[in-house]
Amino acid sequence: MPGSVAIEDGRVTAVGGPGFVGGPDVLDARGLHLLPGVIDPEAHLGSNGALDQDFASETRAAVGAGVTTWNLHQTSHTIFRAAEGRPPPERALRFSELVGPFREIGEESSHCDFCLTPLLMRVDQAAEIPRLAADWGLTTFKLYMHMRLGREHLARAWSVAPLLGVNAFDDGLVFHVMREVAALGRGGLVSLHCEDWEIARLLETELRAAGRTDLAAWNDRSPGALETVHVHRYATLARALGCRVHIQHVTTAESARAVRQARDEGTDIRAQTGVHYLVLDAGAWKINVPLRPASEHPALWRALAAGDVDSVGSDHVGPRRDERTGRIQDRSDMARDSVWDTKSGFASRVEAHLPLLLSEGVNRGRISLERLCAITSANPARIWNLYPRKGAIRVGSDADLVLVDLRKRMTLGADMVLSGSGWTLYEGMEVTGWPVLTVLRGEVAAEWTGTSCWVAPEPRGRFVDRRQTALAPYGA
Repeated sequence: MPGSVAIEDGRVTAVGGPGFVGGPDVLDARGLHLLPGVIDPEAHLGSNGALDQDFASETRAAVGAGVTTWNLHQTSHTIFRAAEGRPPPERALRFSELVGPFREIGEESSHCDFCLTPLLMRVDQAAEIPRLAADWGLTTFKLYMHMRLGREHLARAWSVAPLLGVNAFDDGLVFHVMREVAALGRGGLVSLHCEDWEIARLLETELRAAGRTDLAAWNDRSPGALETVHVHRYATLARALGCRVHIQHVTTAESARAVRQARDEGTDIRAQTGVHYLVLDAGAWKINVPLRPASEHPALWRALAAGDVDSVGSDHVGPRRDERTGRIQDRSDMARDSVWDTKSGFASRVEAHLPLLLSEGVNRGRISLERLCAITSANPARIWNLYPRKGAIRVGSDADLVLVDLRKRMTLGADMVLSGSGWTLYEGMEVTGWPVLTVLRGEVAAEWTGTSCWVAPEPRGRFVDRRQTALAPYGA
């Protein structure tokens, strides 16, 4: 609809027809579409370097891509290293002692608003859930289900595990976390990275013995069935405990059907996919959960359009730095002749998040513009307890907005990357549709001119206290 939005003190004060606002501070957006600011439901900062550095560089990339709120999934160790400036101790670290420092670090450096979803690894961290909810409004928690494996295999499968405080665990921790979160009521949520590495380790042994070294072997090592079996298993447990759950990475049609089945059977379950699972083939790179064959893409787009999958997240990670020199590593540093030696993960995901959804989704007719707003803003806000302060253009909501030019054509390249990584796996991809201007709580945070992006020099990002967002969980 043609219209106008009035903003005062960082909040939307009126929404009406065209031309009803006036005065000196009017932004003429004719010819563009005004959407709610993007809420990216998953990113990881401080995993490959210093958390404060990642806040400074990666949130610039986020606001340049239309993201106004980032849901950061963090281990306790990534926060401790930044707050204390030294390696974390062996003992389990209490999130209740780290949320304050996390907030301070973020508000000193972040260019977008942010919230925290703790990645729980130990029973004593799970025991903190009631306190975290009461003192900080933290009611959403994450479990790396691919860590359900022995310590010996964990060290081999993920060399950075000790640095991140990633710990092997069993279903006892899963049960404990779900039971504690269920006791929080409708605002509680357990998010699951579903990937059965207990089976993957057997397949990896067989693939290595067969001489497979190509990138596509990473998918064959952990095929979609290992994701789906976790969806079924833990949806059943969640239903028994009355716990609201979220599947972090739906990468196949089979997993999307499993989510729909669980929902039909009474599980309070929601699901997310990523742009990379919608556009990249299995041999493009090595990540967890693996990229799937391109033959999965059409069914995933249909599941996203139909509502079987609720949202899309970037799963952005900070740039990887050389452990000895601190130099930021590029694509050539991370790639090796063998997939088993190639470093997993790729950078600069957030910058392609909205452009690719506009180009490959809206402009190709796979999803409507209204559905785009749902999967990038309204649904993440509801799922993660941010709505209606975030995720909507309505009176009283934060004035977080993004202006989109559906006709703007761009070719993605390293020279456009705002992330500290300096490179993108999407190099050379042509897109139609672009976020040209981002507004954070009523002030312009980023603006594109041609292939260059201006980002406001002063970081204005704030920690979002979800006790103050008028909880309205998805499905309520």
